[in-house]
Amino acid sequence: DIHQIESNQQSSQSSTLTSRNPRNRISRRGPTWWLSLILLLISTVAGFQIGLVLLCNVKRCVTGVLDQNIRAKNTSLPVNVYRLPNKKQLILIAVMTSKDFLNTRVPTVMRTWAQNVPGQVIFFSSEGSTTNDSHINLVSLPSVTDTYPPQKKSFLMMKYIHDHYLNKFEWFMRVDDDVYIRTDNLEKLLRSIDNRKPHYIGQPGMGTKDEYGKLALEENENFCMGGPGIIMSRETLARFIPHIKKCLKNFYTYHEDVELGRCVHQYANTSCTWSYEMQHILFNHPNKTDGYKQTNLLNTDILRAISLHSIKDTKTFTRVHNFAIQRRIIDLEQRHMILKREIQSYNLILDIQHAIKIQQKNFTQLIHKTKNLQYRTKLQQQYKLLQQHDLHIAEQLISINNNSYRLFINSNNDHFKDKLPWNVFLNYYNEKISSIPSVTSSPFVSQINLETPSLFSQITNNHHNHRTTKT
Repeated sequence: DIHQIESNQQSSQSSTLTSRNPRNRISRRGPTWWLSLILLLISTVAGFQIGLVLLCNVKRCVTGVLDQNIRAKNTSLPVNVYRLPNKKQLILIAVMTSKDFLNTRVPTVMRTWAQNVPGQVIFFSSEGSTTNDSHINLVSLPSVTDTYPPQKKSFLMMKYIHDHYLNKFEWFMRVDDDVYIRTDNLEKLLRSIDNRKPHYIGQPGMGTKDEYGKLALEENENFCMGGPGIIMSRETLARFIPHIKKCLKNFYTYHEDVELGRCVHQYANTSCTWSYEMQHILFNHPNKTDGYKQTNLLNTDILRAISLHSIKDTKTFTRVHNFAIQRRIIDLEQRHMILKREIQSYNLILDIQHAIKIQQKNFTQLIHKTKNLQYRTKLQQQYKLLQQHDLHIAEQLISINNNSYRLFINSNNDHFKDKLPWNVFLNYYNEKISSIPSVTSSPFVSQINLETPSLFSQITNNHHNHRTTKT
């Protein structure tokens, strides 16, 4: 019995020691603790994914219902418009037309300048207008007729653009169907202007001599003439369109462009651009009835202009388009020639840089081999000339020649050989060397030979063979 009691006491002491020892406690609970942690992580990830799926489904349902409601509201408006991508484009050009020109002017516009617009082109016509051409974006405005003046058509067209395309484009342009637009010049102009500001761009007008003082314009108030086209930024459109109903109820004249300018001035707090150049950029032919014809068509007007108004003959319209294409080809050829010259110039510059690096290595080897301290200091002075900054060397070369273009003329004429970059650099280098006292008498100078780079000589020899080199 005594032995049994002692054995029981020892077993109880050992159990208390193991229970007090934390290592034993961790070793016993270890597998279950890690397993619970893994299960917790798995359940968290699964719950997060399930929540995302539920949110996406709810969002799809809500947006689907909203899209159905919007489509149901707009079913009364016959629209034949392409779906636009989500990325914001440069410009939306709204062309006002009528039923009489859906088969003449509209296809001509689509065949000519509308193909190169950095954005979209939409045609707006009266109620009931249709077309069989699926490539024409046509909007038939309800309760709008083709009667003149087209005040209601113009204002409702701008409201339609605001409601459907405000956040999809940076610029908006309103033109007539008898206007030719040089899209390349238009893009250059718009890329140079800050579209975040309220811009109202066009040819400024204050009425004819007979109308002066009768258009109810305030002092220094003008309007953009609607004939050659009106360009607005997104900020301008967003400011005055919410008040367009007030503008429709308060017409002072029968001129559509005058009332549009009055509305923009009142609610967007901006006026048409006061610029003399606008009469050449947005060109309006003085003969409003006939406009441009083949007899009075001037090439100088087409060169500078963004828009030409008006061209009522389809043959003249096509002729203007062909001339614009020819000018575009000439501009591209000139640009190609300039780029080719720049590539050739940079090839020469890189070749000189490569030759200078080679001579730097030769100088460093010669400096390490030279044990005479006096000659080593003189060689180090020459080495500093080759270690100058590229910009400093370029400034010296240009100052010597007074014209950077002559540095890159490839010609076998002896008159231009001194103008070649490597020869100019040699002359510059020799002048700097000669300015250092007692350097020319050094026996080590003759060991450094600044020969003409191989790439430069190859360019010069192959210039008349029209070969190109790659850097």
